Amino acid sequence: MFVTNDDRVYGLGYNGNGRLGLGHNILINEPKLIDELCGKQVNKFIFGNTFGLCLTSDQQVYSWGSNEFKQLGRTTSASSSSSSSNDEKYCKPAIIEFFTDKFISDIQCGKDYSLALNSDGTTVYGWGDNSRGQCGCGQQSKCIETPTRVIFPDNNTNQNIVIKSIYCHTLCSFALTRDGFVYSWGYNQSNRFGYTYEFSFISGLFSSKQYLTEPQLVSDLSNIKSIANYWTNKHFTNVIYFLTNTGQLYETGVIKKIVSTSDRLILINVDTIILLI
Repeated sequence: MFVTNDDRVYGLGYNGNGRLGLGHNILINEPKLIDELCGKQVNKFIFGNTFGLCLTSDQQVYSWGSNEFKQLGRTTSASSSSSSSNDEKYCKPAIIEFFTDKFISDIQCGKDYSLALNSDGTTVYGWGDNSRGQCGCGQQSKCIETPTRVIFPDNNTNQNIVIKSIYCHTLCSFALTRDGFVYSWGYNQSNRFGYTYEFSFISGLFSSKQYLTEPQLVSDLSNIKSIANYWTNKHFTNVIYFLTNTGQLYETGVIKKIVSTSDRLILINVDTIILLI
């Protein structure tokens, strides 16, 4: 998807689950106008597994595609299990009304869920698939339809936590504070958080104990500048990277079937992480 100089939005290419916002799932070989997003001054597009979001210059959020896991953050006709038409199954772009007065500065997507950060860094919201606690709302449930605030612990200080940036992996989430600390929550498969933990299984939901339903500080990481992730089935690799302000690059997760139990320092004098998938 792209925006032209006259603020017209087009999409082309893969359109599975209606990810281009055209109301169907047909492959698009030539640019196709997306009327619902024209004139909205879109400055960011981001995609999950089956849906898309965009953020406009006036800090509004739009969503489209599949709403099977409530990942669109709004009520749609596709929310009904009896929905069958393309208009209902492949939703066109529409505003997420919840955010109209929230001043959102960033959005991120995981597999079938999303996070949003407000402009002063004091509030993070999560919605969509929450079967592994990846929305971070303090509960473990199949889905969260209405964006819900993520509550961060105060860590026994009198200072409010201010979030600099948010990150979504497939089923887990990270928040980076302005003073360089990292919080994580969701599914900790392959020790992607850099630590291990055990929690009681809630009957009827995901049967693993490796999940957090609310943010937890990654205590042995500090002075972090940015976070990135890489996942591929081909090489059995599922990794989170943490870059410090002094150029040290750490990794956690599984590398070619080898699972780490803590974060590993792999490089020094690194300036920027760019992952090509």
